Amino acid sequence: MKKIYIIFALCLLTFASSAQNVMTQNFMRYNPYFNSDNPAHHTPYKGYIGMPAVSNLNLSFSNTSLHYDKLLRTDSEGYPVSIDADKFIKKLSKQNNWLNLSLNEEILGFGFRAKSAFITFSTRTRMNQYFKFSEDLFAFPLKGNMAFTGDDNYANPSANITLDAYQEFALGVQVAITDKLYIGIKPKLLIGIANIRTRDLSAKIYTDPVDYAMTANYNVDISVASAIPISYKDGNFNFNFDEITGNYTNVLRNIGFSLDLGAVYRINDNMGVGASLLDMGFIKWKTDGIRITSQLDNAGSFYSDGDFFFNGLTSDQISQLIEGEEARTELFDSLGNYFPVDIGNVSGEKINLTMRFSAEYYYQINDKHRFTAYFMGSIIGKKLLPQFTLAYNGKLAKVFDICAHYTMKPNSFTNLGIGLGFDLAPIYLYFGTDNILGAINPLNANTLNLQLGLVFKWGKIAEGKYTPEPRKKKKEKETTETEKAG
Repeated sequence: MKKIYIIFALCLLTFASSAQNVMTQNFMRYNPYFNSDNPAHHTPYKGYIGMPAVSNLNLSFSNTSLHYDKLLRTDSEGYPVSIDADKFIKKLSKQNNWLNLSLNEEILGFGFRAKSAFITFSTRTRMNQYFKFSEDLFAFPLKGNMAFTGDDNYANPSANITLDAYQEFALGVQVAITDKLYIGIKPKLLIGIANIRTRDLSAKIYTDPVDYAMTANYNVDISVASAIPISYKDGNFNFNFDEITGNYTNVLRNIGFSLDLGAVYRINDNMGVGASLLDMGFIKWKTDGIRITSQLDNAGSFYSDGDFFFNGLTSDQISQLIEGEEARTELFDSLGNYFPVDIGNVSGEKINLTMRFSAEYYYQINDKHRFTAYFMGSIIGKKLLPQFTLAYNGKLAKVFDICAHYTMKPNSFTNLGIGLGFDLAPIYLYFGTDNILGAINPLNANTLNLQLGLVFKWGKIAEGKYTPEPRKKKKEKETTETEKAG
């Protein structure tokens, strides 16, 4: 039983720490990080360098289903007085509930133009965590098994946990093939920090509508890896710090690679389309990790035809449990034998990253105002987590780079984001959020998000132009004066 508690503690730890990806900066055309989710997007500068550690910080939390006001009944002053299980469960999707967290912080980054190409380098700390769960993960413990009677009405609690944390070193190249076509490629070297992956975490629980006997089965399969080797022996988990302190290069053993690809085509001066494939890659975990598995075992009278079968206790058995500690200990030890947990050491696993793809269409009224329709999907295991965004970006008074957008996600339709950039040459300062409503009511928000940064940049270059605008204007002026003098 102790091992089972460890599994649930691990799941709850991940659950408690538990977004879909940062969005606002991806629509701010004068932001040097405008090409974060499409490496082909034009960078409108001759070059930039980010303020170390504060040039590009993105932190995002996404919650499609769990809301404070749906779980608790409150009094007239807003204080919780009781749990409203029915109201809470009705707001859950049957299978498609998400609770996610992402962190993306640039430690060092810069970019510069080389003729028709723009070259970037960055090193980042990244963490993406996705927690997907079924309605019955909460409905079964809140309602009890009597709410699930009959073969067609069984409880199916399940969850899927995916976490990737790594250091990223990226070299990007964005090239203008013509005045209309831009392509971008960004190969990345990855060094793994931590990984959690569930292959299976599910159960099926049936209750007979006549005698209320319960039949259950389950599967658990979770892998955990980190830069610090983990081992399990004699009932204890060990983090082998000595292996790192003895040779610090061991922390660099978990090497991976990924690739971003993008393209943008300007149909004319007002319209364009773009597409990208992001984080196509993997990390190979050479340090020791652990794999936790568990399946029902035949350990006695409660086992029947491959399932755990329980039809209640007799009055004598109940009396013994109430009166005798030995009887309780014996029962719990016996039950533990039905749910064996195997914890083994693993290494050398190649884990794929969570890949993303995007497609967009934009309409530009003039040089200062653009509207964009944008779709992004994240492929998490075999599941697709989509989102669709309508955005506006404008440049006001030559100083303010403003953005407003609305995003729809599964079970989440109240995501209104804003962004504001200050173009104070040679400084570009910006901040934004994907959901302004989250700051107003964080306990019931679908998304909580913060993005900010400070960048030094120089030399403006418009789309389709390969030389800085000030230099070009100066050259044209000199040519005109020479012609007049002639």
